[in-house]
Amino acid sequence: MNDVWYNRRTEESKKIDQNFKIFRELYPLEEKKIEAVLKSLRSQQFMRVVYESNLIEGAGPKRKGETREIIEKYFPKIPDSLSAFDSLGNAYEIYDLIDTHKYHQLLALPEEKLKRCDFEFSVRFGKKNREVFEVIQHMSALIDAVITAESSFYNDFLYKKTKLKKYHSEKKLITEDFIKDLHKKIAKDLIRESCGVCAGEYRIHDVTIDDDSIKFPASELVADCMKLFVKKANNLIEDFRNHKISPIVVAANISYDFVRIHPFPDFNGRISRLLLNVVLRASNIPFVIDIRGANKHKHRYFTALRHANRGNMKSYECLIAMRVNDIFKTMFDELKLAGVEVKE
Repeated sequence: MNDVWYNRRTEESKKIDQNFKIFRELYPLEEKKIEAVLKSLRSQQFMRVVYESNLIEGAGPKRKGETREIIEKYFPKIPDSLSAFDSLGNAYEIYDLIDTHKYHQLLALPEEKLKRCDFEFSVRFGKKNREVFEVIQHMSALIDAVITAESSFYNDFLYKKTKLKKYHSEKKLITEDFIKDLHKKIAKDLIRESCGVCAGEYRIHDVTIDDDSIKFPASELVADCMKLFVKKANNLIEDFRNHKISPIVVAANISYDFVRIHPFPDFNGRISRLLLNVVLRASNIPFVIDIRGANKHKHRYFTALRHANRGNMKSYECLIAMRVNDIFKTMFDELKLAGVEVKE
């Protein structure tokens, strides 16, 4: 049993450190090529996050190509919508990968660009079916989540470097209002009337699943559970910012703790995976990750959650680390094609 995928957590964690080491050594030498790859990768990964997350839930179009077509139609400028951050996306405080030029770029960036902003997609609500809206609204929520995470990272970075109060905020990264806003975006007009609530509102009925070993909190307790969840989540985020814990561990715990509460009548799994990416981008991992939803990958995801239900988070942490490493490999392979020597 030692070769089972979820026993590779230590190996995968070490591989992340190795990949970052390679990346930070390459970046000063090949900045333009790396930025070009990251811009392309961002667009691809946004599409994959939406497609795979919907696929896990049996939602959205069944073909990846359909999801891509919808996103390209309604979000023709995905990278440009985040361009304020793209040019600064590799100012890694964690690895001290920042030079004087980039530091002054950050200082010169207009303050409004460092604040959370709303992104509105362009769509006319005609005769479009549920699957289309499951893509459009998921994409809108993902963009909002990433902008929030990235702006939080840069404000935190600048405050630690400058000690200027204008970059310091008492507002935490994870709040109930933020989570409710994400749910409003992703689930607008997609919640069944029988649920008795609208998108962005906590459930008022109890929920059950086929697994008898799992009991979700009674609806009357959801509000209290979410207050505790938010407090714990932000404490964990503070710990990784102070280098006390891996962001992979934090992302796994926050994602799982949220879905364990199941605060909304629907879309809890998709919100939990958005929160996973909020944590990873706030730690400045340079891309969003998708938890794949087909065949053995979906089985691995649910295996990891079942292990977490029994108090063992290592499988979920391993699954996330494996996906981060997969995407690093994709990035390195593309750089090799462009003639960059990558010493893996």
